[in-house]
Amino acid sequence: KTEAIPPSFTKKLSKMNKILGSSIHMECKVSGSLPITAKWYKDGKEISDSAKYRSLCHENTVSLEINNLELTDSSNYTCSVTNIAGSDSCSAILTVKESQEAVPDSTVEFKAILKGTPPFKIKWFKEDLELAPGPNCVFGIEGSTGFLNLYSVDGLKSGNYICQVSNDVGSDSCTTTLIITGVIMVSMFLLSHLFWVSF
Repeated sequence: KTEAIPPSFTKKLSKMNKILGSSIHMECKVSGSLPITAKWYKDGKEISDSAKYRSLCHENTVSLEINNLELTDSSNYTCSVTNIAGSDSCSAILTVKESQEAVPDSTVEFKAILKGTPPFKIKWFKEDLELAPGPNCVFGIEGSTGFLNLYSVDGLKSGNYICQVSNDVGSDSCTTTLIITGVIMVSMFLLSHLFWVSF
């Protein structure tokens, strides 16, 4: 008879930074004898599945998705795994910020998840000025995702960005802030936001 092997993490959680209103997918890899069960904790309090939290455990991969992040979701998250031979756990800090940071000459990508009845029309604004497509600004809709890509950003691109989506029965919008910092390197960011456009 093969002896049961206690679980251990082959890929642990790491420090996470996300933007207000976006979602996050936390994932760990675990070795050890199956079946393995997983529980997730926020600051030591067990998390239950809901519209906001969705946990998955498939063979040696365990994950937690958190939707529509709020500032109060900034916390220490722990994944605890157990099988017949023992248990193990790992933790990491999630920080939810109100703004997006990028560096000069980088590419910034904003994404918005669209819910409702297509076809959708999408507009992007910086402050009160509607953005027009060009060599450094590309936007559109791919399936149920609206996107805005800004290329070779500079300090003038700092500010509030508004995504406005509409269909035949209504419209909705959301806002995020972009801050250009002083270090030159290449980076890319995602913002996801849920829209409800319906009666």
